[in-house]
Amino acid sequence: MPTAILLRGTAALALALALGGCATSVESCDPNAVGNVFTSAACANAGSFDQRQANLSANYDRLADAVRDERIAISQANRRIRDAEAAQAITAEQARSLNSQVTALNRDVDRYASTGDPALAARIEAQKQAINDYSHVTLF
Repeated sequence: MPTAILLRGTAALALALALGGCATSVESCDPNAVGNVFTSAACANAGSFDQRQANLSANYDRLADAVRDERIAISQANRRIRDAEAAQAITAEQARSLNSQVTALNRDVDRYASTGDPALAARIEAQKQAINDYSHVTLF
């Protein structure tokens, strides 16, 4: 009789662990952090490892596209600063100030590229607006 109870208890424990492994989400299926065989099997069987990789790749692609667009905008802004200074639409002092603001913006774009922090994306937009408000020359 005690052996039967022990077997039932073991079977119940194995069932609970197996079902617990099935209750996984794509986000929790990090191949570097899965803590047990049941969860790992559930993630593999559900295709969650592959889905997580696809999600990460899509996020990276969106981030890379946003950073590329910001770098193009910065390059165009630098050209507009040079053109405005050459046409004497702004003073050399204004050009230096605008260049330093664009350089600060570029540093934030670098940080955004490495972190993907949405707060930095908002800060970048605010900086672009501030740069546009600085002089009558629209850079962004």
